[in-house]
Amino acid sequence: MVKNHPDVVEAMVKSIYEAEDYWKANKDSADKFMAEKMGVSEDSFKSQIGNLIIPDIDESLTFFDTSGDENSWGSVQNTVEKFMKDMDVIDADIDCNTMLNSDFLKEYKASSENDAGADASAVSASS
Repeated sequence: MVKNHPDVVEAMVKSIYEAEDYWKANKDSADKFMAEKMGVSEDSFKSQIGNLIIPDIDESLTFFDTSGDENSWGSVQNTVEKFMKDMDVIDADIDCNTMLNSDFLKEYKASSENDAGADASAVSASS
């Protein structure tokens, strides 16, 4: 997907973080909308979402770090892969870090920071 349709992946990453930003800025109306779409009460939705961890862009970049940090996704999955191999569940050597590509997250972060800087400049110029 990344190789054949980078524009789709880029649009998906952008839409995820734009939706998250909208939700944070409009929590009440967004919660109500999501509850309706899920067919549950607003109170039920809020209680379900209350324990959900929604990482921001910096947390996502840390999570997808491939430097070998033991808390990164790749390192955790490599531990699982080793366990499964030791138990003879799988026989392949897999480096899970090779499954990660944070380039789209980095591009989104840079573009959103540039947009924020442009917005701030526009506000300054209009004052």
